[in-house]
Amino acid sequence: MNPFRRYAATIAALLLVAAFYLLARPVSLPETDAAKLASRFQFKKLPLPEIPGVPHKSVRQVHPSLQRISAWISTLGAAVTLADLDGDGLPNDLVHVDPRTDLVTVAPVPGTADRYKAFTLDATPLPYDAKTTAPMGTVAGDFNEDGLIDVLVYFWGRTPVMYLRKQANSVGTQLTRAEYIATELTITGERWFSNGATQADLDGDGHVDIVIGNYFQDSAIFSTRRPEALKSCTKARPRRSTAG
Repeated sequence: MNPFRRYAATIAALLLVAAFYLLARPVSLPETDAAKLASRFQFKKLPLPEIPGVPHKSVRQVHPSLQRISAWISTLGAAVTLADLDGDGLPNDLVHVDPRTDLVTVAPVPGTADRYKAFTLDATPLPYDAKTTAPMGTVAGDFNEDGLIDVLVYFWGRTPVMYLRKQANSVGTQLTRAEYIATELTITGERWFSNGATQADLDGDGHVDIVIGNYFQDSAIFSTRRPEALKSCTKARPRRSTAG
């Protein structure tokens, strides 16, 4: 038998692999050409708007039993959401959470003109204990389907709050805290420790659904109570059933 015919398929496969390898190799540009292309793009670092006069803290007060990881807990909660809150057709409004202040601040994106003054989304008149609660992130969307963009804030220490934009005011009105109504997402009164949220039409009914990702069980994270008190307020875990 002709050896070439015996290995013809293998040789053909190797040639194809070599050909596709040569085609898939990234194009190497001369350094001058690469620098010319890169010159079209640039980044400028700008500080995010803040509420003046609010002091910064470097470490959060946590429960004594969690003091050993207080630095890690203090780093969580930094988040930024871009959205078109004022209805000008551009996602040039930002909602950011700062763990140094535990505030949710709404402001124009730096460099997009001072269209309104920065303000915070506090939970008033809903119950909120700043000693045991901290915002972790936000999601922007039309949650009540009135054509205006609302903001959902999720926390460590309580269930999420929706800030619904008032329908009565016309689009283009300067944004202020008074333009939003703080509304409970759920009225169960549970303490959630949420680290993520997203929105999608999960069941295909044409209406948005909200997915909340929780991290800790209902317990004391920021409380300064003694560890003995923590044991009395933590929910009991269900017992595992055994077979045999």
